[in-house]
Amino acid sequence: MIGTISFSVFVSGESTYTIYPNQQFAVVLAKFICSSALHLMLFPFVERSMNHMKYINNHPKNFTHPDTAFLIAFSSFAINILAELINIYLLTYQHNVEHCIIHFVALEVIVEIPHILVGSMSADKLKQRIFAKTHALKVTERAKKIPW
Repeated sequence: MIGTISFSVFVSGESTYTIYPNQQFAVVLAKFICSSALHLMLFPFVERSMNHMKYINNHPKNFTHPDTAFLIAFSSFAINILAELINIYLLTYQHNVEHCIIHFVALEVIVEIPHILVGSMSADKLKQRIFAKTHALKVTERAKKIPW
């Protein structure tokens, strides 16, 4: 991102490397870097929520309300996918490097708020019971296949 800002400042708006009409190479590169960075940041959370949904689907006996647990994991999945789509939408209509980075950072902060909230529950029993063992969810039973 620093490289694209430097390129944008030194070229000062006149680039021979235009990829799209009326867009500089630095802007397109900044869009690519911002979208890739947010994807790499959100990928572990999407993967974890998908693993939770799979575990809940295969072990419904471990939960008093498996549908509610599945909806919580699905909402985490949907929010992270929606954040990726919003990031792509916002980056599509930016015309300079500074706005690309500002929108990326703003969306990154918004996405991090739930993770900061969960991280602040250091002595809470809810965190100890639910989030402490999330890395060790191993599927031992398989869901029954639907005979179609």
